[in-house]
Amino acid sequence: MGDHIAENGRIIDYTNNILRTNPGSTCVVKVGDVDETRQLIFQGFYVCFHALKKSFFGDARGLIGLNGCFLKGVCKGQLLVVVCRDENNQMLPIAWAVVEVEN
Repeated sequence: MGDHIAENGRIIDYTNNILRTNPGSTCVVKVGDVDETRQLIFQGFYVCFHALKKSFFGDARGLIGLNGCFLKGVCKGQLLVVVCRDENNQMLPIAWAVVEVEN
């Protein structure tokens, strides 16, 4: 397993790469205060790629579902995914987020 602290430190780089390579996408990172090691504390992450957004507003059915699961590894939290059905009745993920708690 990799170094989760080092990887979380690169989350801003990941966000910037998503926004640079996928124009029109939405990507938000929520960070808290600085800890004792002077690192920002990761609180949440949200992403919605432009192609998925365009598919949803174009041909997808208007019914949306929300699903989530608990992250039980080193980094606790919840993974939330918003899905809908496309014109072929297939599952289409619209957006996903990693959060501390669902609220």
